[in-house]
Amino acid sequence: MAHILLIDGDPQIIQLLTTCLEGHGYLATTTSDGSTGIHLLQQYQFDLVITDIVMPNTDGFEVILSLLTQPQRPKIIVMSGGSLNLSHVFLLETAQKLKADRVLAKPVGIKELLTVIHEVTQTT
Repeated sequence: MAHILLIDGDPQIIQLLTTCLEGHGYLATTTSDGSTGIHLLQQYQFDLVITDIVMPNTDGFEVILSLLTQPQRPKIIVMSGGSLNLSHVFLLETAQKLKADRVLAKPVGIKELLTVIHEVTQTT
């Protein structure tokens, strides 16, 4: 069973995705900000990180950059809908340049997300 760290500033998205992930046999740990996510990554081993980009305090880019220094980093899926100042296309292209394993534009369908999670966690 893959252990997934889910980082998203929207509590409704966290609740929905946690229910979905756990219902499909994944172990989900969640947080609503990047700084707590980085702390959790230093304390625990995760197979996959799913992170939003635009969040209060520490954003998803900082989460990704902290992972790049780890020799055995977890896989990374980035999801973003953009912000008032930045388009989601720019955010997702930047995440891809930072070596995220997959990037998805919000809103993301549950079936699509589960397919991507399966694909990413099955590759070595």
